[in-house]
Amino acid sequence: MMRAGPQAQLLASGEYEYLRDGVSVPVYESWQLSRTARGLSLFSHREVPAASLVISAKACFAGAGLQRCYLQWCSGAALEPVAKAFYTATPAVSRYRYRGHGARTQSIDAQNAHFFPLMRVFAGGVIHGLAAGGGSGRVLVPWIHDPSMQQRLFEPEFSDRSVRQLGSEKDPRLDHFHYSGGRYESGADYWLLNGLLQEYRWQQGDAEWTVRLKNPAGVWPGEEVWGRISAAESA
Repeated sequence: MMRAGPQAQLLASGEYEYLRDGVSVPVYESWQLSRTARGLSLFSHREVPAASLVISAKACFAGAGLQRCYLQWCSGAALEPVAKAFYTATPAVSRYRYRGHGARTQSIDAQNAHFFPLMRVFAGGVIHGLAAGGGSGRVLVPWIHDPSMQQRLFEPEFSDRSVRQLGSEKDPRLDHFHYSGGRYESGADYWLLNGLLQEYRWQQGDAEWTVRLKNPAGVWPGEEVWGRISAAESA
């Protein structure tokens, strides 16, 4: 697991486990949220040993919103960096810069899109952002569909997404959302607690996939991270 820096105060941490048809698969994803002198810092990384790859994300928040995020893809026996991306957001301008293996750095305007930095811990920001915007909007997700195509890794992929809130049969404390659009065949279901993803389910072909939070520690300050997260936003 990533560690908070010497000047950072660890607020919360946890891991996500991946299951295919109820059976755990060897994907390891952890995260840590810390407070620094400049605001909140969120680290997450995903390890897939069978594919010899690691994806990491480091994001900074200020004023209840994602301010910047750095992504890196490492692969091979030595886990060498092969792709990088950097997202920055201000009230006036949002930019996404990316570079796949052997490709030149490119930059695009990302002002009118919600940014999802791949890691599950960031799901709450996109879900609540779409809900606050009326239930739909454009989402930017870095492209990672075929790890063998290293030159294309982290290319920007835009799609229209929508979200609607459902009643939560699991736990009345949880906010249950159905998320659709993009590459989802029949949508996906998310359960959040104070803006933090607790569980996520989707169907891919004949397989049912589940991602669950495990080993949570500390206190997740939801509204300080994402802004207002009232369930009424998606009513």
